Amino acid sequence: MLRKIMRRAMLHGRFLGAKRPVLANMLPAVRNEMKNAYPELVESAAHVHRVVSAEETRFLRTLDTGLKKLKNWS
Repeated sequence: MLRKIMRRAMLHGRFLGAKRPVLANMLPAVRNEMKNAYPELVESAAHVHRVVSAEETRFLRTLDTGLKKLKNWS
C-alpha cells in the first residue's frame, strides 16, 4: 500500500515538472513530524532514505520509459 502511495506521489511530481527524485528530500520533514508517534524512524533514518531513494530511482526510470512509449504510440 505504501509503495502505491509513493508511486502516485512520484507520478504527480513528474506531471508537476520534477525531473529528479523528490520524495527522499522530504524524509527529514516527515521524520521530524512523526518521530513522537514512531520513534523508530529516527533510528532507521539511513535505511529508510536508502530504500525510498532506490524505489524512487527505479520507478522514475520505469515511468520515463512508459511515458516515452505512450507518446510514440499515440
